[in-house]
Amino acid sequence: MEQTMLAKKGEGMKGEPSSVSTWENYRSTFANPDKRQAEIFDAARKGDLIGFLSLQVTQEELEAKNDKGYTALMLSAYNGREDLTNILLGYGANPNSVDHSGNSILMGVSFKGNLQLAKILIQSGADLHYASPKGQTAVQMAVLFGRTDLVEYFESLTHSDSQEGEMNLKRSSSFRSFFRFAKAWAQYLFSFVFQNQLYKSKKEGGLR
Repeated sequence: MEQTMLAKKGEGMKGEPSSVSTWENYRSTFANPDKRQAEIFDAARKGDLIGFLSLQVTQEELEAKNDKGYTALMLSAYNGREDLTNILLGYGANPNSVDHSGNSILMGVSFKGNLQLAKILIQSGADLHYASPKGQTAVQMAVLFGRTDLVEYFESLTHSDSQEGEMNLKRSSSFRSFFRFAKAWAQYLFSFVFQNQLYKSKKEGGLR
């Protein structure tokens, strides 16, 4: 009876790890950096929010890459972990990180066909126009693998950028036209005032 009421060593109620054992596990990861980084990658791959947050990852560890060049953000995004991906981006993870082959995270998400994650990455600053060393882009990946919803989304962004560019061009053209008009008007006024002053000077000189 007494034995059943006592919590096991290193465990709290209902078999949950005590704060002491949690701290010991956390401290032990720093003693073995390779193991710690492996745990970070594993948590990112699984979308383990609690496990990842408990590791208290540093900025340097956030951008560390595995043997394929994948960061924690890449692993999270490639495996469809939307919640963790949002958190990692909030922590400052680089949305434009590339793997050892030069492929971006957005390219990988396009290959996977995950529209929501593509939106999350774009909104966080992912470069839609980035091209890998092979010349491939996220748009090409979406087209190649028949991700029609992604293709439509990317086209809408491109169209929006084009419209914004046209509007900026029109505003710039209008400004230049106004500037030319203002300059011509100023020259006219200066010429008019100068001629008027010259006329007065000649008139006053004649009266003398």
